[in-house]
Amino acid sequence: MKPFQATEFVQHVDPLTARPLLDLMLAFQGLEAPILDPSAAWRVFKEYLGVPSAVGATVGGFQCSVVAEEALGPGVLVRFIREVAGEDTEVGPRRRNVFLQLVYDSSEEGLEDRDLWMEPGSSLSEFLTAVEALPEFRFAMEAAPSGGEVFMEEAET
Repeated sequence: MKPFQATEFVQHVDPLTARPLLDLMLAFQGLEAPILDPSAAWRVFKEYLGVPSAVGATVGGFQCSVVAEEALGPGVLVRFIREVAGEDTEVGPRRRNVFLQLVYDSSEEGLEDRDLWMEPGSSLSEFLTAVEALPEFRFAMEAAPSGGEVFMEEAET
């Protein structure tokens, strides 16, 4: 069977298609939250970031939150993010963030909170290289997550 290529079915992503497209791309790779293989999910997310945006440039983000709550024990929350902009005929301009989130019940020494976003004018490959160089990213790829989810939120303007 030929691998799923999102660009064969959609020409661009907009605020209405953003979440369903990521869900579909994950499903074609046999992935569904809450059980997400980090390496496979990252490969899909990189392809997802490569689908052109309907309005504006592609904006990607990587966030890591290290939790040290005594009651729950240490943990790490990793988010791969895509911000999508577009026009809604009833609402007007709209921006949404689509998240692929992985949750880890353990941590390791040296991990830090991160909030990395594509710089204006930078290429997608530069952003991906920067993310993949982070120790928090390497932790996320090597450790076993306790859960994962895909969700969307209205972006702050």
